[in-house]
Amino acid sequence: MEKNNGWKPTIGIDLEDDAFCAIYSDKCQLITAGPGAGKTELLAQMIGYVFSSNRLGRKKVLAISFKKDSAKNLLDRVIKRNGNKFSDAIDSLTYDAFFKSLMDRFLDGVPEATRPTQDYILDEVQFKESLQEVVNLVFDNSQIILNNIRAELDRTIYSDYGIDFKRIWKKLIDFKPSRLTFSMITNVTLLMLRKNPLVNRAVLATYEYIFLDEFQDTTSLQYEVIKQIFKGSEKKIVAVGDDKQKIMTWAGADSNIFGKFKLDFHSDERFLYLNHRSSDILICLQRELYSILEVQKVIDSSPINNDGEIKLINFQNNQQESTMIAKKIKTLIDAGVSPNEIVILSKQKPETYAEFIMIELANLNINARVETVYQDLIKENAVQLLLGMLMLVYKGHDIGSWSIISDYFRRTKKESFSLNEMKILDSELIKIKGKFLTIHTKEQLNILLSELLQIIDVNNLKGVFSEYSQGTYLDTVLERFSDLFLLEIFKNQDKGFDIVIQSFLGEHSLPIMTIHKSKGLEFHSVFFIGLEDSAFWNFRNQPLEDKRAFFVAVSRAKKNLYFTYCSNRTNIKNPAQAKRQINEIYAVLLNSKYVQKITV
Repeated sequence: MEKNNGWKPTIGIDLEDDAFCAIYSDKCQLITAGPGAGKTELLAQMIGYVFSSNRLGRKKVLAISFKKDSAKNLLDRVIKRNGNKFSDAIDSLTYDAFFKSLMDRFLDGVPEATRPTQDYILDEVQFKESLQEVVNLVFDNSQIILNNIRAELDRTIYSDYGIDFKRIWKKLIDFKPSRLTFSMITNVTLLMLRKNPLVNRAVLATYEYIFLDEFQDTTSLQYEVIKQIFKGSEKKIVAVGDDKQKIMTWAGADSNIFGKFKLDFHSDERFLYLNHRSSDILICLQRELYSILEVQKVIDSSPINNDGEIKLINFQNNQQESTMIAKKIKTLIDAGVSPNEIVILSKQKPETYAEFIMIELANLNINARVETVYQDLIKENAVQLLLGMLMLVYKGHDIGSWSIISDYFRRTKKESFSLNEMKILDSELIKIKGKFLTIHTKEQLNILLSELLQIIDVNNLKGVFSEYSQGTYLDTVLERFSDLFLLEIFKNQDKGFDIVIQSFLGEHSLPIMTIHKSKGLEFHSVFFIGLEDSAFWNFRNQPLEDKRAFFVAVSRAKKNLYFTYCSNRTNIKNPAQAKRQINEIYAVLLNSKYVQKITV
């Protein structure tokens, strides 16, 4: 084991023995960490150790996460533990953002036959329209096979494409501008790396330590890029994940990703067992679920205390459900739980399963919203920067916003942000403050945003945040932000602009989302709505993945957990509900001594 040179974890942070071993080792590591084991904290402490032991030289740390909020949370945690002085030494990105940055930076190194135009369009709606147009040219019966073609484009390595798929790819690339998806960008990056070893060497010269979070959800295509760059190098690569939470197989997650990593990188394997998130009663239920997850069962232990509760509630219909759940949520809020510390989860279609609950909550003056369109957008660097500017325009001072903005301007100049420059920025913001009172249309909001973007300087923005450097992705982000922010202005028109910003960020509302969107998050209380066959409609074809999804939902809760079943759900196509198909899941709850069973 490597000596720690006097390094100690942050005061108040408890690490397991295997965590210390992983931190001190110079070998590649595969770490299996269960829910609440502190994966983000472990990575932050690892990075802190790397910084404190002066192992980087002029190189950087690369941290890759599956989701934008996970990447942002990790960077925030590293800065919180180690200060801003190391923020330039870490790139915390999603797979998509990392691969896009490589393609954009080395676009000339992409083989000409597969090279997109510099102004490529990365927009889902336009891509679907273009794909439909291309498929109509190549195939006769496009309606039947369109979805299968899209799945093949998203999952398959370009070199494995057949002739027809390469024709489709070529036509999408040949649009002016090219039409791309993130999966296509990943494929372009892989082609570029295989054909141009100079790009490979450039990446290796940039990064010394690589951390891969939520590794169980990595696709075969994404892994091929990581392997292409780092296999055979002397870089330390740490992959952290949990097979029990592998719920992205439908999106191409590699079922043997752990085995491949161990073989390719000769990694040590370590396990973290402690759950620092959930109350004792919730941990006991999680252990009981191991029996249906095809994993080794951990020895049960009785709860140390009775903190928290778990309830399985059977309703006759969703009107009963909405009334009772809304009242329970109000009770929690009245007891001091913040609305954004409570979540409503569903397996699918949260806007449908929570429809009546949202109405009842509104009647109780409780804001709730489906997070689908907000979640990733809020984590965009451009949006964070604009929100910070808007807050400073309105309030004149805000420590968090000023930190984001000063860090941005420091990075554009590669030096400190001087006092004189601060005064200039302050005067620019004061000039446009009066326009806040006149925003009633999207055009007026866009004028204000344009003035803020002039201060930010879009060219500098693209230089600091590589995900915006090429294509029209930044335009897409700004358009979505404008639409959603205007809605918040209308909803809060009699309140201060700081409330508008807080409302956009979801600080005063109860989040509603799918299980997949809840990955990596935690909440005081979780309401899982619709424990029914129709919600798990594909259970027969993917029983293990759906059981893992259920486990993810259970493990989001810190204190309270509520499940609902409705015999009749009136706002879906077939109202009558059953639980025969998911009986294996349901039986665990029925047989658990930790779950209260209630029939209304």
